[in-house]
Order: sequence, then structure tokens, then C-alpha cells
Amino acid sequence: MDAVTVVPRPANAPVHPYVPGSPERELLVGRLAEISSAVEAAVVTGPVESPTDHRYPRMADR
Repeated sequence: MDAVTVVPRPANAPVHPYVPGSPERELLVGRLAEISSAVEAAVVTGPVESPTDHRYPRMADR
């Protein structure tokens, strides 16, 4: 058989458990809260992007 049957372990990024109370999870939850407070939507017409002043609430807040 010419196929590789054993998948090598990825070496490009550490694996974090993100268990409740861990520093990794606290950083993740904080960053998610920071970036998910509102979403800015821009109108895109062809190659032109027109930013708007309207910010849409998160779906979870509806």
C-alpha cells in the first residue's frame, strides 16, 4: 500500500484543553466577549465597499 496510514501529530499549534477556570479559557471567553459585542455591516456593491454607521446586535441578545 502506498498510502500514509499514520497521521502525524500536528506541530504548528499547541493544543489547549480550555477547561472551566483555566487561564486559556478565561482569555478565550474575554476575547470572544470583546469581539462579539456588535457586528459592523458594510454595504458592498461590486468592487465598492460603503461602511455604515449602523451596528447590529449579536443574535444572542435578540
